[in-house]
Amino acid sequence: MDADANSVIHAFAASRTHEDHLDLIALLEYLHRSRPGPTVVDTFDASSEAVYRRLGDLKDIEFVVDLDGDQFEATRAGMKAAGAYQRAAVELGDATIAYLVGSESRAQLLVRLADAPARKATLAADELLPSRTTIQRVIAQFDEYGWIQRTDEGAFQLTQPAIAAYEEYKRLHAAMTQAIEKAPCLRLLAEWADPPLDVLTDTELVVKRNDDPHAMLDAAVEAANIRDRTLSHVRSITPLFDPLMFDIFGEFVDRGTQFEVVFDHQAYSELTRPANLHYFAGALVAPNVQVRLHPDTLQTGLGIYDGTVLLGGSTVHDQEAGVTGSSEQFREWADATFETIWNESVRPSQRLQSWLGTTLSTASD
Repeated sequence: MDADANSVIHAFAASRTHEDHLDLIALLEYLHRSRPGPTVVDTFDASSEAVYRRLGDLKDIEFVVDLDGDQFEATRAGMKAAGAYQRAAVELGDATIAYLVGSESRAQLLVRLADAPARKATLAADELLPSRTTIQRVIAQFDEYGWIQRTDEGAFQLTQPAIAAYEEYKRLHAAMTQAIEKAPCLRLLAEWADPPLDVLTDTELVVKRNDDPHAMLDAAVEAANIRDRTLSHVRSITPLFDPLMFDIFGEFVDRGTQFEVVFDHQAYSELTRPANLHYFAGALVAPNVQVRLHPDTLQTGLGIYDGTVLLGGSTVHDQEAGVTGSSEQFREWADATFETIWNESVRPSQRLQSWLGTTLSTASD
């Protein structure tokens, strides 16, 4: 299975329109909880070779992970992809989806005619479209589906059912693209950090690798425009104490940047160690910094730096990955998610603030 949206959609559709194929949507749903390979084979009444081949295909695109040698589980990307496909199938049906993605020329022609009606000669002259023979064949197929009609000028135009199919196909293709592209990040996010696939459009994947060990830090610096020193407002969910990040953003506290920060249980435990108390005390006494404490371990970070969002990182996985972007949809999702976590959190007690303020004063004397 190639890691592109049409190939994956085609594999899903084919698996549900051929009786001898293993239903990939049913497989992903079954793997919502981890299952041993032999149990999967028995459940789906398929050969061991067929089951493990399909599991391998899904692992390659990170829709399934092998947790312990032979224990398989669907990832968040896999479950979201399955959900996107099922929503489209309710509207279009598996057979129509299989038809649309069965040949690149069908989707190409549908997209072209969705832009504007066109004559056959105009379509044939378009270098981005397939040959005249292929166009004639697809036009005839569209006619059988009731997807095409002639205008008074003799041009081909899509019917309303075709336009509806086109819109549904676009949504499915966009969702599948995001599930595939953002799979390395989605599988690491905590449960509270669950962006819909459509809000991830126009975001960029950030992955920490051996050849780029500071990828997440660099992404935060870029998202916050640290070098331009124009940062005016930060909203942050912080599950990990990082002295370097405190040092970087400390300058902006002094410059009057407004901060709203949630420290989770783990970060709070680290901040209240004697060697780190001055960082925590500094945040609490700054008039432009609002601090709240969340009772749980949140595991994933979220930073909203003016208009740019960085989501990701993990305190429970060896890997680190995130997404960054500044689209309106992504910012709205990030703000709403931050508000939920903020409202679940509590202000530090006056006693704690007083004690830390005294600690900070004593240390500076």
